[in-house]
Amino acid sequence: MRSLQGLYSDHGNFFIVPEMKKEDMREILLSWFAREERTLTKAQTEAAIHALAQCPLPLFLKLTFDWALRHEIRCSSRVRLCLD
Repeated sequence: MRSLQGLYSDHGNFFIVPEMKKEDMREILLSWFAREERTLTKAQTEAAIHALAQCPLPLFLKLTFDWALRHEIRCSSRVRLCLD
């Protein structure tokens, strides 16, 4: 973030977004799916939370949820959310 701040003279526009706790991510994710009248299996929930824990930021949670709504998700050891 320091390199990004170097591009702007007004540093007041920047703030740190705290990482989310796993419990909060789980609650939010499940409530969003419920709102869309969708559910996750326990295995899907655990896989999602495990992946989200690699980047526990609100934006990643939202992007992952939006992606999941558009795709059929199958739990497999080969399914991964890539951060690279």
